[in-house]
Amino acid sequence: MTDGWVLIDTSAWIHAMRPSGNPAIRQQVRALLSEGRAATCEMIVLELAGGTRTEREYQELCEDLEALQ
Repeated sequence: MTDGWVLIDTSAWIHAMRPSGNPAIRQQVRALLSEGRAATCEMIVLELAGGTRTEREYQELCEDLEALQ
């Protein structure tokens, strides 16, 4: 594992979660997740959660993001 956490910005998360997102950003986020280096913060979680459409989507997103540093 490479040293250091990387705080993934909201805009990068949006690209990573959308099938039509920028492929280079999607790949980088996937790599950080697989290396265990992805980090988030409360503000990013709040911004992303605001874009969810259903309660289930909200819960799943929050659970996934809570697993990160």
